[in-house]
Parts: sequence; structure tokens; C-alpha cells
Amino acid sequence: MHTRHWRNRAAHGNVRKGLLAGLFGGLVACWAMNQWLALWQRVVREDTALHRGRLVAGQGGQLAREGPDARQPPTMHAAAAVAYGLFRRATTEREKQRLGQLLHYTFGTTTGALYGALADAIPALTTAGGVLFGLAVWLLADELATPALGLSQPPTRQDRLTHTYALASHCVYGLTTECTRRLVRQWL
Repeated sequence: MHTRHWRNRAAHGNVRKGLLAGLFGGLVACWAMNQWLALWQRVVREDTALHRGRLVAGQGGQLAREGPDARQPPTMHAAAAVAYGLFRRATTEREKQRLGQLLHYTFGTTTGALYGALADAIPALTTAGGVLFGLAVWLLADELATPALGLSQPPTRQDRLTHTYALASHCVYGLTTECTRRLVRQWL
């Protein structure tokens, strides 16, 4: 495609409508990520229980850790830090869970809105149905920002299962954001 065509295409896009469509896309994608997490945890927990049974019955060995990721999600660490900064008190586990979800949805919808605005201006960003967008969020947020902020362990100290889950969940996020964005954008 010629450069002139891309310039004209960007001028015809409606960034405000794209932003709104992306906002809805990010909101639905956050919900989809939560559903993916629930499914992943059920499958891994069952697999771990079966594996533990084989180790105990067959070799008398022990499983080194409980589940795919014993630590709390970075959003819960961030929620606790924000709450302490604002209210100067530690949060309960329930408060941390709720604030973590609030941060998750806030970040996801904001990122989705930004993606929607950019996708309307630069359609090439929607390549691969939003999966590349999800991978970019995974790389920038999970692999770089949260460890740099001390909200998670460095990527080199995380196991493969944690990386696999995070990568897959962000692909779900990107794909869901793009599919929802496209649907909403058709209505606007």
C-alpha cells in the first residue's frame, strides 16, 4: 500500500469513535481474561493433583510447589501499595482482591481505549486480529513494567508455566479487544 493511501486513510478515521469502541473492547477483554484464568487454574490444578498422585504413589516424591504460580497477581500488589499510599493502612485480602480487580479493569479498559483510537487511525495495528496488540501488552506490562516496579519477580525467576499462562491470557485479551472493538465500531 502506498504511503499516500495510509495518510488519507488515517485522516478519514474517527479517533473518538475508535477510542469508545476500544474502551468497550478492553472491558470485555478484561472479563475474558478472568474467565481464562478460572479455566486455566481448574485445568492446571487438576493436572497438578494427578501428577502429585502419580509421584506419591509411584515414586514417593513430592511436588516442589503448589499450582502454577503461588504468588499473587501484580494487580493485587499494586492495589495494596496504592491503598497504603492513600490510606496509610494495610489492606485485607478481600480489599486487595477487589482493588486488584479494579486496577485490572482500569488498566485493561484504558489500554483498550488507546488501542481502539490508534487502530482507527492506523488500521495496520489490527493485524493478526489483535493478538499482536495482546503480545505487546504482555511484553510491556508483564515482562517489563511490573518487574521494574517490584510488583512481580523478574521474568528470569518465573517458571515456564507462569510465562505460558501470562502469554496466553494476553493473547485472549488482544483477540477479544479487537473482536469487540470491530463489533462496536460497526454500530458507531
